[in-house]
Amino acid sequence: MERDQRVPGGARSAAATVDRPSHVLAPPSRSVVRLGFAAMALSLAATASGQPTGAIEGAVVDANGNPVPGVVVTLTGAGARVERVTAAAGAFAAAGLAEGEYRVTAVLSGFEAVEAVVSVRSGATAAVRIVLQIAPLFETVSVVAEEPRIFARNVVSEPMLRQQSSITAVTSVVDNLPGVSIQEGDAYGFDDWSSQVVVRGFQMTKSDAQIGTTVDGFPNGTSQYSGGSKANRFVDPMNLGGVEVSQGTADIASRSVEALGGTFNYLTDDPAAERTYTASAT
Repeated sequence: MERDQRVPGGARSAAATVDRPSHVLAPPSRSVVRLGFAAMALSLAATASGQPTGAIEGAVVDANGNPVPGVVVTLTGAGARVERVTAAAGAFAAAGLAEGEYRVTAVLSGFEAVEAVVSVRSGATAAVRIVLQIAPLFETVSVVAEEPRIFARNVVSEPMLRQQSSITAVTSVVDNLPGVSIQEGDAYGFDDWSSQVVVRGFQMTKSDAQIGTTVDGFPNGTSQYSGGSKANRFVDPMNLGGVEVSQGTADIASRSVEALGGTFNYLTDDPAAERTYTASAT
């Protein structure tokens, strides 16, 4: 390609220009470079998605074979951890898993946790069936035995004791109880020959031994005249804490010699740590 060029004096000179060779390319633009990186990323993603994967499908049932919904199933292995919850039919599934060994754990409240190992292969679906067993329930139960009360039991309390005179025999303090009748031969009841105790028709007289007697739970012989002394010979009214009266027949819980018509258990006061004095006036 030629181009005219004027020089001083009006002469014209011809200057030749050299054409740019056709094989020389212009530098690539930024847009072209960006498209190249995007194509490379797509190529890498396609390569990664093409890795061999498999799947796990399973079902969770109880001991009777019934499906169990709501079970949390955790799949751990091959550097991944997947969690699923069983549907109403007890089924679960997990796809896109890399090859390897997976530990499958099924957990539901009220059942024992179950673990299973499943192998996942490329292009295959591993099947697993998990059976849940009901978890045992352990509780501490305290059983307190109590003697059956099939008859009336009364206790002479302190207010009832105060109603009696301090010189009254201890056998007389139970005279206010229903079904009990006391007849003493003297003020202190020392005359066992003429004393008589009746509990609902059963008697303790000089010849009949149908009512048992104990002092603080210890027997003091039979209740008849020749069988032993009555409680008033051992317990003073001022030292009496109360009387337990069982008005039923055959009180086998009593340690008395006889208990056909009931028992009397005279309770004494506990001894004090220091010397004390008690005064009473009537």
